[in-house]
Amino acid sequence: MARRSSPDPVITVQRAKRSGAKSGGGASYSAVAIVAAIIMLQGAATLVLHGKWHAAGHGAHHSLEEEHDAPPVAPVKKHFSPPQPPAPPAPPRDAPPRRIVKDAAAPRPPPPPRKKAPPVKDIWRPPKKIPPLKPPPRPPLPELGDGVALPAGHAARARLADADVRSRPPRASTVDNRAQAAAVLGPRAAAGGWPRESIFISIASYRDPECAKTVARAYARAASPERVFFGIYQQNNASVDVDCVAGLADLVTCPDHPVCGRLDQLRVHRVDWKQTLGPTIARHLSEKFYRGETYVMSFDSHTNFARGWDDVAIDMFKRIGNPRAIITTYPASYSATKSSEKWQDVDASGPCLPCRRTDDQASIDVRVLSSSQMSICRTRRVQVGRTTSFKHDVNHMKRPGQPNLVPFLAAGFNFANGTRVLEVPYDAHSLFLFDGEETSLAVRAWTHGYDFYHPDRDVVSHLYIPSKSPLRPVFWTDDWDLRSRIQFWTMLRVNYLLGLHDLLDYWVDAALIDLRDAKRYGCGSKRRAVDYWGYVGVTPDRDGAEWSPGRCDVFSTTGLPSFPVDERGAHNDYDAYADAFPKAEMLEPAVDAKYDAQAARMPRGR
Repeated sequence: MARRSSPDPVITVQRAKRSGAKSGGGASYSAVAIVAAIIMLQGAATLVLHGKWHAAGHGAHHSLEEEHDAPPVAPVKKHFSPPQPPAPPAPPRDAPPRRIVKDAAAPRPPPPPRKKAPPVKDIWRPPKKIPPLKPPPRPPLPELGDGVALPAGHAARARLADADVRSRPPRASTVDNRAQAAAVLGPRAAAGGWPRESIFISIASYRDPECAKTVARAYARAASPERVFFGIYQQNNASVDVDCVAGLADLVTCPDHPVCGRLDQLRVHRVDWKQTLGPTIARHLSEKFYRGETYVMSFDSHTNFARGWDDVAIDMFKRIGNPRAIITTYPASYSATKSSEKWQDVDASGPCLPCRRTDDQASIDVRVLSSSQMSICRTRRVQVGRTTSFKHDVNHMKRPGQPNLVPFLAAGFNFANGTRVLEVPYDAHSLFLFDGEETSLAVRAWTHGYDFYHPDRDVVSHLYIPSKSPLRPVFWTDDWDLRSRIQFWTMLRVNYLLGLHDLLDYWVDAALIDLRDAKRYGCGSKRRAVDYWGYVGVTPDRDGAEWSPGRCDVFSTTGLPSFPVDERGAHNDYDAYADAFPKAEMLEPAVDAKYDAQAARMPRGR
């Protein structure tokens, strides 16, 4: 036991008591009474510990130069006491222990006030008796088409054609976009930017009336429309909803618009809205259209753009100087306007044809150098059904002077090297995942050695709408009883792959969890997954810190310090996971084989 060299106030009192008992007379009885009152204040624990003499006396067991073996006590305030006679010799070994008689007149100290118990948070906890768990049947993956933007006989093809788009000089609007970017970036952009570098845009669209408008805006505002390629996973009610590509024919006039003649730069999967498997699967399948472009950019299908956005985004990435940088945040907002709001009547009266032909955002610019930006400044642990996930908190902060390191990734906007799609794709088995989608990709990318940077310039804005708005349907309004059960098992999978099963879902038999392709969709080996939570500042455990610290001031000034990367790749080995689940259904089949085969047959465009 560790020892301290400090006087013990309890021992001092006991020695003084013994000294008073030896001297006799009225003074001794008074001293005993005073000492007894002090002993009562020390508590019952002191009386039990020192109520009996050790055979060899206290001096051998409790030295003034050593620490006693009781739990530490609160320090006693020093007070004046009259000098005491010298201590008597120790009693003989065969003497019985001296009983301490309490003074009945001594006042009893009042009990300490009872502390109020902190309120118990209303969170779900596993029951003591776990009912049998059985995963629900998984819906089949949807059949995909050939990826062509529009079939050969589609009426909109002719309206969107421009045979001379490759030889035509840049349109006046494109020249103006380049000038707008050059005004922000300087002479490098004015000299022509980076003509050999391309951008792949991944979009998952669910019955979104803004999707075609988003595609039109991207080309109308680009500094180099020829470098922009789309991969779109569209989930529509074909009889009612606007097609992301065919809807362009009602929005633009060819050959004047920069999107004209560029159908070979648009790649589309179309499935019925009732076949949806949630946004994470949709993002995974949209990224199947990646064809080796220099960069990958992901955002939602209701987005507007700054003029020259492509030059601005590439310049930000190059200024960071990190090939594994991911520029990401929640974008600035734009509002639903008169034309778009008429979509609330779509279920009652059919499509709003004037709305299809009008884009109120076409003349509204996104400010590149705004004074403040939206940011994820903290995250929190949330209960989703019977398990736990994480949800980010959005704040406004001062625009930083350079892209700064942050710990969070946002699905609403992220821009990275195109190799991110190959190294850290969205999980193909995360059906109906919503809360947890961003954290899953963030931990996986971070452990693969990627870093997240808050942008110092705005390149896009986003249409945020209230919950339950009729403007844009959401996937959880249909057949949610079954889908929520499937989502629960998806979250068990995600937590397991992130190393959180023993903390959050220990009451579920891990052998029941779908661990297909665990190595492909699990954590990387460049950093430890457990270190990510410390970097964020939140505790994954149900009983730990619920919120990470709010760090807007840090993100807008210096950013976080960089976290080291282990280039040897010695962390998070998933071979052990595969060995632990040898059953055939838990091995790693090539689930995406048919999608890869279909992608190989699709035309590659330019």
